[in-house]
Amino acid sequence: MSPKAIQLFFLAFLMISLGFATACDSDDSTDGQVDGDLDIDTVGVDDEPVEFDKDPVDDDDEPVEVDNEPVEGDDEPVDGDNELVDGDDVPVEIDNDPVDADGESVEIDDEPVDGDDEPVEIDNEPVDDDDEQSTGSWLDTSSGLLWQNPPAPTAMGWNAGKQYCSNLNLDGYDDWRLPTISELRSLVWGCPDTETGGDCGVTDACASGSCNDGGDCETCPIGDGLSYDGCYWSDEVQGSCDWHWSSSPVTGNTFFAWGIHFYSGRLYYDDVSYDYTVRCVR
Repeated sequence: MSPKAIQLFFLAFLMISLGFATACDSDDSTDGQVDGDLDIDTVGVDDEPVEFDKDPVDDDDEPVEVDNEPVEGDDEPVDGDNELVDGDDVPVEIDNDPVDADGESVEIDDEPVDGDDEPVEIDNEPVDDDDEQSTGSWLDTSSGLLWQNPPAPTAMGWNAGKQYCSNLNLDGYDDWRLPTISELRSLVWGCPDTETGGDCGVTDACASGSCNDGGDCETCPIGDGLSYDGCYWSDEVQGSCDWHWSSSPVTGNTFFAWGIHFYSGRLYYDDVSYDYTVRCVR
């Protein structure tokens, strides 16, 4: 075979090889293709698309409706209104009214009662040692003075006592004041020296320390007064018969003021900062 023939043979073989390779590539590129669009829908056993709607179905694959309503034992709908019911599922009414041991309604009136459950009246008025009600004031007919009765509930200093009486509104009056030493002496009964007109020289007209010279203002025995509790005043007077302030200061010394101790009938002065009983007058 000539050289030219050999060249033609190889050229033909090369062309045939190239044609075969092209045909193979074409087949490979079409093997995985599917006619139409790929919609990846769910299909049935016959490759037919099926729709999946997630609706609940019964045993026969029939759709059922779920309404989430409460039902009774026979699957009958019931009204869930949260009402209380008795043993027969009959609604009952709760009124929260108090009842007695027999289930009968009772009325609560919050009124105080005594040991026999009888209503009693609470008036919160002050009382004396014999549980007699106080009117709040007492008129001394011998002097014409109206006294606070009983006195202020707490003892206090002299200046505080004067302020207390000026602010007092009692039994319809607002002109109360702390009594002078002569007015306070008018309350003394049963101690001759310190009663009004007695030998004690301390009065509204004489309020210096020298007016007490001679000891005539402190002579009566302690607890020997005419009242039921031994105080030197009338049985009508209520309260403790310890030291009472007068509004009279010692002349020339405003750090001291006069007072009376009704358990002994003694009249003397003391430091205005001390706490004494305050009994207002008008």
